Amino acid sequence: MDGLVLRPPSVAWRRDQRKALICGLLFFLFVSNSGRMNAAIEIQKMSSLAIHPTRPTVITFTGRDFVGTDKQFAKLWVSFPAEIRLMPDAVGSSSKLTFEITPQKIPVGLQSARLFTDREFSNPMLMVVDSIESTAFDLPANSGNLPPFVFPFGVSLETKDRESVKIPVDLRQGKRVVVEAVADRLGIDVDLVIRLLDGDGRVIARHDDHPFTGADPLFSFTPHDDGLHYLVCHDVQYRGGRPFRLRVAEESIQSVVYPSVVGGEKPVLLHINDPVNSRKRGRVSRQLVPSRRDSGNDLLDMAGLNHGFACMMRTAWPLYTEPVHVASGGKLVVGATVAPSVSAPAVICGYIDVAGRVDQWWIHARKGEKIVFRSLADAIRTPAIPKVKVLNSGGGLIGSFHWASNRQGEFTVAFPEDGHYRLQVEEGFGRGGFEFQYCLELSEPKPSSKISLSARPNNRKDLEFSVGVSGGTVSIPIKFQQQEPEKNLQWRVYSRAKIACKVVGFQWNKDKKNEGTLEVLLPENVTELRLLPLKMVALSNADQRSSEVNVDLLASVPVKLSRLPSLPGHVTDYFPLIVKPKIKLPENKK
Repeated sequence: MDGLVLRPPSVAWRRDQRKALICGLLFFLFVSNSGRMNAAIEIQKMSSLAIHPTRPTVITFTGRDFVGTDKQFAKLWVSFPAEIRLMPDAVGSSSKLTFEITPQKIPVGLQSARLFTDREFSNPMLMVVDSIESTAFDLPANSGNLPPFVFPFGVSLETKDRESVKIPVDLRQGKRVVVEAVADRLGIDVDLVIRLLDGDGRVIARHDDHPFTGADPLFSFTPHDDGLHYLVCHDVQYRGGRPFRLRVAEESIQSVVYPSVVGGEKPVLLHINDPVNSRKRGRVSRQLVPSRRDSGNDLLDMAGLNHGFACMMRTAWPLYTEPVHVASGGKLVVGATVAPSVSAPAVICGYIDVAGRVDQWWIHARKGEKIVFRSLADAIRTPAIPKVKVLNSGGGLIGSFHWASNRQGEFTVAFPEDGHYRLQVEEGFGRGGFEFQYCLELSEPKPSSKISLSARPNNRKDLEFSVGVSGGTVSIPIKFQQQEPEKNLQWRVYSRAKIACKVVGFQWNKDKKNEGTLEVLLPENVTELRLLPLKMVALSNADQRSSEVNVDLLASVPVKLSRLPSLPGHVTDYFPLIVKPKIKLPENKK
């Protein structure tokens, strides 16, 4: 048997081995850096969920990747005018930054904040503007050892895992207090339960959901004795680490306002009620002059009214708020003697103030015309479940819908003849009261005109734009959901200050018929890195009727916020763009 002969490896073998080694090294580098490659700036937590409208508030933001590629800490953008200062103790942390924020007399309500670097912007975080200053403290492991809180107060807390948070409160006999949590209205996934205990630990009351505040408990209480009481808070499933704001004051920050929709710029008389005790406290009326702006979901600017958490909408369509009130038998009760004649498109609003009453409207339609009826109950946060009937002149039923089956549903009626038809609206479960408001949108059926930006939340690098110091232009990628979108669109672009930006033009993509690029001239000089929110609206002239098509910007909103029935316009209507001045290099002198 011959001995084993060792031959040197061939050239091909050595080449294959080198390839394998290089591939292995590249794979190792890819895996080791994949976390960084997929990382994106993200706000995970705020130390305070509230901000005072005029005084400085210090808020610590916790998350990841708070340092940009330029090695600079992220900057803070807020949706309201304010002076912002990075606190010195934040230096050296890429996961925690502390800012002092001093607003300039902003109204009570919802606002938003983002962090941004030279490459990316973070998810938006909602905060409540509240005249009740926040109490800053670190909750100890045993919350039963806390000193009593002095009425009124507001404090940001977190739920505990399989435990409750117990807050001692010093209350006075006969002094009415309103207790509420603010979390669900900020898009936080927590379903709170609050129990009220007396000084001996006996349960006085237990509160969960509320018709106007969703999963945020809201209730009033008048103590019979002076002394210590306890508020015990926990998530209904005892999930821990869920932030919420506990507020104890004379009045709620939430209000019930009618009408819940405002149109045009004409002064409107708002009727404002306390949602905790609306039947006993009576109505407060204020006149409001809406500011000039586009239609869309928004929390109405109610500065000076101190009721900024009221959820309202604006519309560019004709708005009607005076129906005829009839009893279930058809007898006229109160209200206008003649119902207005309504044609689509339009928005109608009313409220069933007494159980069993029916509101009646006259709808004018042409033969063969189709009208889509859609309820906006979720958008205005009303507990009412509308039930609608459409009747002809003889009382015959030609269409009906009960929104109990689907609160976001809609139904279409085809009208057989020219003329007027009766639209009757009632509360689907026979309830009544000022809070049982309804709002219906009447429109013609049309194909979906939804437009969306091509960038996705996990691909924010597509949203980076550089602009010149003299203003400059920005290119915004637009994508249509239809494969053959309408070509003759007129674009309107606005900055946060409601200033119109000049649209240079819209260029369609030659290869993809449903994509294009919008060129916009910015309205102001850019001298430093900043986050610039822009609102884009497309005007369609299809079917000889001009209609506004809001650009779908929910791609920039995380899921936990998109589940809310109504969001502030500065979160959904405005799309944030990172802009930075171009650096002009000096010319070489010979």
